[in-house]
Amino acid sequence: MIYFISKLFTYLILPPGIFIAALFAASFFAKKFKKTLFVLASFFWFLSTDFAPNLLLKPLEYKSFPKASDPVAVVVLGGGEVKGAKNLPLSSDGTKRVLWGLMLSNRKNLPLIYSGIESDRAKRVIEEINEGFGLGYRYSKDFTPKTYYIEALSKDTYQNAKYVYNLFKKRNKRVSIYLVTSAYHMPRAYMLFKYFGFKVTASKTDYKSSKMQIDFWSFFPKMKNFKNSYLALHEYFGILSLLIRL
Repeated sequence: MIYFISKLFTYLILPPGIFIAALFAASFFAKKFKKTLFVLASFFWFLSTDFAPNLLLKPLEYKSFPKASDPVAVVVLGGGEVKGAKNLPLSSDGTKRVLWGLMLSNRKNLPLIYSGIESDRAKRVIEEINEGFGLGYRYSKDFTPKTYYIEALSKDTYQNAKYVYNLFKKRNKRVSIYLVTSAYHMPRAYMLFKYFGFKVTASKTDYKSSKMQIDFWSFFPKMKNFKNSYLALHEYFGILSLLIRL
């Protein structure tokens, strides 16, 4: 009983539950815009349940891509940072991308290229992992096995693709790569790297969706679900903008 009450309190009193409840209440008691408030409350409720993020994320995360022949490097896209963190200062998404990129680079004996504006934090994380696990990587501009390099100018995925392409062309490297990013972000990243001329083998990590087991609590709003729904919607709008722009 205590467990039930505790979970009920968590989902209904803490955000986003309390705001969704307030919108539903307003839709019943307000003199104007009742339908609008009810629709908004229902929309935010749905985005926060277990159903919406899985429904929105799975088409992105499990989209299949053709593989490129003989990639010459592993390219890892930045995923944000946590300012002031005492260790592992990249975001959870960014840390997972670096971890998987290093594992793939080490296994395939290929250089690692990290692309993102959070360059100092990324270098710190790579060095912490490199030293902690004895991988033997060194920082180098040579793009040779057991080396890593950081492209530090990119502020978005378009710039990731553009600036990494410039790095490859300056070194006369064949533009065939393993591309590492979060699974939900891969469709948009793949489109942009292909646009700039890369041959891409998608190597996804940081999956957000999961096999859903529907129970009583699946219908209650949760902040994690709302965040994941936001990530998915952000990607869909990004893909739509690329279809218009490119």
